[in-house]
Amino acid sequence: MKIAGQSVIAIAIIIATTIVLLRIASTAMSLVQTGISETSVAMISGALTIVTLAVTRTLDRRQEHERALREKKADLYNGLMERMVVIFYHDEDKTMDDKSDELLNFVKDFMPKFILWGGNSSVRAFSKFMVTVRAGSSTVDMLTSTAKLFQALRSEFGHREITLPHDDIMRILITDWDEAMKSKNAENS
Repeated sequence: MKIAGQSVIAIAIIIATTIVLLRIASTAMSLVQTGISETSVAMISGALTIVTLAVTRTLDRRQEHERALREKKADLYNGLMERMVVIFYHDEDKTMDDKSDELLNFVKDFMPKFILWGGNSSVRAFSKFMVTVRAGSSTVDMLTSTAKLFQALRSEFGHREITLPHDDIMRILITDWDEAMKSKNAENS
Protein backbone atom coordinates (compact mmCIF):
# COMPACT_ATOMS: atom_id res chain seq x y z
CA MET A 1 0.00 0.00 0.00
CA LYS A 2 1.25 3.47 -0.81
CA ILE A 3 2.02 6.10 1.82
CA ALA A 4 -0.57 8.61 0.54
CA GLY A 5 -3.19 5.86 0.54
CA GLN A 6 -2.46 5.13 4.19
CA SER A 7 -3.29 8.71 5.17
CA VAL A 8 -6.61 8.45 3.36
CA ILE A 9 -7.34 5.17 5.13
CA ALA A 10 -6.52 6.68 8.54
CA ILE A 11 -8.91 9.58 7.88
CA ALA A 12 -11.59 7.17 6.67
CA ILE A 13 -11.19 5.09 9.86
CA ILE A 14 -11.61 8.17 12.04
CA ILE A 15 -14.71 9.26 10.11
CA ALA A 16 -16.21 5.76 10.17
CA THR A 17 -15.58 5.41 13.91
CA THR A 18 -17.22 8.78 14.57
CA ILE A 19 -20.24 7.82 12.46
CA VAL A 20 -20.58 4.48 14.24
CA LEU A 21 -20.37 6.10 17.68
CA LEU A 22 -22.98 8.71 16.68
CA ARG A 23 -25.19 5.95 15.33
CA ILE A 24 -24.83 4.03 18.61
CA ALA A 25 -25.88 7.11 20.58
CA SER A 26 -28.83 7.73 18.25
CA THR A 27 -29.94 4.08 18.47
CA ALA A 28 -29.64 4.16 22.26
CA MET A 29 -31.87 7.23 22.45
CA SER A 30 -34.42 5.59 20.14
CA LEU A 31 -34.46 2.42 22.24
CA VAL A 32 -35.00 4.36 25.45
CA GLN A 33 -37.92 6.20 23.84
CA THR A 34 -39.53 2.89 22.68
CA GLY A 35 -39.62 1.55 26.20
CA ILE A 36 -36.61 -0.76 26.37
CA SER A 37 -34.99 -0.55 29.77
CA GLU A 38 -32.06 1.77 30.21
CA THR A 39 -29.93 -1.16 31.41
CA SER A 40 -30.50 -3.03 28.14
CA VAL A 41 -29.73 0.09 26.14
CA ALA A 42 -26.54 0.64 28.15
CA MET A 43 -25.46 -2.98 27.58
CA ILE A 44 -26.10 -2.76 23.82
CA SER A 45 -24.35 0.60 23.58
CA GLY A 46 -21.41 -0.70 25.62
CA ALA A 47 -21.07 -3.82 23.46
CA LEU A 48 -21.18 -1.81 20.24
CA THR A 49 -18.63 0.65 21.62
CA ILE A 50 -16.29 -2.20 22.58
CA VAL A 51 -16.60 -3.74 19.10
CA THR A 52 -15.92 -0.36 17.46
CA LEU A 53 -12.89 0.24 19.65
CA ALA A 54 -11.57 -3.27 18.96
CA VAL A 55 -11.86 -2.75 15.21
CA THR A 56 -10.19 0.66 15.47
CA ARG A 57 -7.37 -0.78 17.60
CA THR A 58 -6.83 -3.62 15.10
CA LEU A 59 -6.63 -1.16 12.22
CA ASP A 60 -4.23 1.04 14.23
CA ARG A 61 -1.96 -1.96 14.87
CA ARG A 62 -2.01 -2.86 11.19
CA GLN A 63 -1.07 0.71 10.29
CA GLU A 64 1.75 0.67 12.87
CA HIS A 65 3.03 -2.62 11.42
CA GLU A 66 3.01 -1.12 7.91
CA ARG A 67 4.90 1.94 9.20
CA ALA A 68 7.55 -0.27 10.84
CA LEU A 69 7.87 -2.33 7.65
CA ARG A 70 8.22 0.85 5.58
CA GLU A 71 11.01 2.06 7.90
CA LYS A 72 12.81 -1.28 7.61
CA LYS A 73 12.50 -1.17 3.82
CA ALA A 74 13.77 2.41 3.75
CA ASP A 75 16.95 1.43 5.61
CA LEU A 76 17.47 -1.65 3.46
CA TYR A 77 16.79 0.07 0.13
CA ASN A 78 18.90 3.05 1.10
CA GLY A 79 21.84 0.73 1.79
CA LEU A 80 21.44 -0.91 -1.61
CA MET A 81 21.20 2.37 -3.48
CA GLU A 82 24.18 3.86 -1.64
CA ARG A 83 26.27 0.79 -2.43
CA MET A 84 25.31 0.80 -6.09
CA VAL A 85 26.03 4.52 -6.47
CA VAL A 86 29.45 4.00 -4.87
CA ILE A 87 30.13 1.32 -7.45
CA PHE A 88 29.17 3.72 -10.24
CA TYR A 89 31.35 6.56 -9.01
CA HIS A 90 34.11 5.11 -6.85
CA ASP A 91 37.39 3.82 -8.23
CA GLU A 92 36.98 4.81 -11.84
CA ASP A 93 40.18 2.84 -12.51
CA LYS A 94 38.25 -0.37 -11.88
CA THR A 95 36.73 -2.18 -14.80
CA MET A 96 33.03 -2.99 -14.94
CA ASP A 97 33.98 -6.61 -14.18
CA ASP A 98 35.70 -5.53 -10.95
CA LYS A 99 32.69 -3.44 -10.01
CA SER A 100 30.33 -6.33 -10.80
CA ASP A 101 32.37 -8.64 -8.56
CA GLU A 102 32.25 -6.05 -5.79
CA LEU A 103 28.50 -5.76 -6.18
CA LEU A 104 28.04 -9.54 -6.11
CA ASN A 105 29.95 -9.71 -2.80
CA PHE A 106 27.66 -7.05 -1.35
CA VAL A 107 24.60 -8.87 -2.67
CA LYS A 108 25.53 -12.06 -0.78
CA ASP A 109 25.12 -10.18 2.49
CA PHE A 110 22.16 -8.14 1.32
CA MET A 111 19.99 -10.87 -0.24
CA PRO A 112 18.68 -12.64 2.87
CA LYS A 113 17.47 -9.34 4.36
CA PHE A 114 16.02 -8.24 1.05
CA ILE A 115 14.12 -11.48 0.50
CA LEU A 116 12.62 -11.16 3.97
CA TRP A 117 11.79 -7.44 3.98
CA GLY A 118 11.56 -6.40 0.31
CA GLY A 119 8.27 -5.73 -1.40
CA ASN A 120 7.08 -7.97 -4.20
CA SER A 121 7.81 -5.59 -7.08
CA SER A 122 11.27 -4.80 -5.70
CA VAL A 123 12.16 -8.46 -5.21
CA ARG A 124 10.98 -9.17 -8.76
CA ALA A 125 13.06 -6.28 -10.17
CA PHE A 126 16.08 -7.35 -8.13
CA SER A 127 15.72 -10.90 -9.43
CA LYS A 128 15.71 -9.62 -13.02
CA PHE A 129 18.72 -7.44 -12.22
CA MET A 130 20.64 -10.46 -10.87
CA VAL A 131 19.77 -12.53 -13.96
CA THR A 132 21.17 -9.72 -16.11
CA VAL A 133 24.37 -9.50 -14.05
CA ARG A 134 24.90 -13.28 -13.94
CA ALA A 135 24.32 -13.62 -17.67
CA GLY A 136 27.21 -11.28 -18.36
CA SER A 137 24.91 -8.97 -20.29
CA SER A 138 26.14 -5.78 -21.88
CA THR A 139 26.87 -2.80 -19.67
CA VAL A 140 23.87 -0.95 -21.08
CA ASP A 141 21.57 -3.89 -20.29
CA MET A 142 22.93 -4.10 -16.73
CA LEU A 143 22.47 -0.37 -16.24
CA THR A 144 18.94 -0.50 -17.65
CA SER A 145 18.15 -3.32 -15.25
CA THR A 146 19.64 -1.24 -12.42
CA ALA A 147 17.40 1.70 -13.32
CA LYS A 148 14.33 -0.54 -13.36
CA LEU A 149 15.32 -1.82 -9.92
CA PHE A 150 15.58 1.77 -8.68
CA GLN A 151 12.11 2.45 -10.11
CA ALA A 152 10.68 -0.53 -8.24
CA LEU A 153 12.30 0.62 -4.98
CA ARG A 154 10.89 4.11 -5.47
CA SER A 155 7.41 2.79 -6.25
CA GLU A 156 7.18 1.19 -2.82
CA PHE A 157 7.38 4.64 -1.28
CA GLY A 158 4.58 6.08 -3.39
CA HIS A 159 6.48 7.26 -6.47
CA ARG A 160 4.73 6.24 -9.66
CA GLU A 161 7.05 4.43 -12.06
CA ILE A 162 5.38 5.80 -15.19
CA THR A 163 6.06 9.41 -14.25
CA LEU A 164 9.84 8.92 -14.18
CA PRO A 165 11.27 6.84 -17.03
CA HIS A 166 14.30 4.73 -16.14
CA ASP A 167 16.39 6.74 -18.62
CA ASP A 168 15.97 9.80 -16.38
CA ILE A 169 17.36 7.86 -13.43
CA MET A 170 20.34 6.69 -15.47
CA ARG A 171 21.14 10.20 -16.68
CA ILE A 172 21.74 11.12 -13.04
CA LEU A 173 24.24 8.29 -12.62
CA ILE A 174 25.81 8.02 -16.07
CA THR A 175 26.86 11.21 -17.85
CA ASP A 176 26.94 9.66 -21.33
CA TRP A 177 23.77 7.58 -20.96
CA ASP A 178 22.14 8.97 -24.09
CA GLU A 179 25.20 8.16 -26.22
CA ALA A 180 25.27 4.64 -24.78
CA MET A 181 21.62 4.16 -25.69
CA LYS A 182 22.22 5.46 -29.22
CA SER A 183 25.10 3.00 -29.63
CA LYS A 184 22.98 0.15 -28.37
CA ASN A 185 20.12 1.08 -30.70
CA ALA A 186 22.56 1.30 -33.62
CA GLU A 187 23.88 -2.20 -32.78
CA ASN A 188 20.33 -3.60 -32.66
CA SER A 189 19.37 -2.04 -36.01
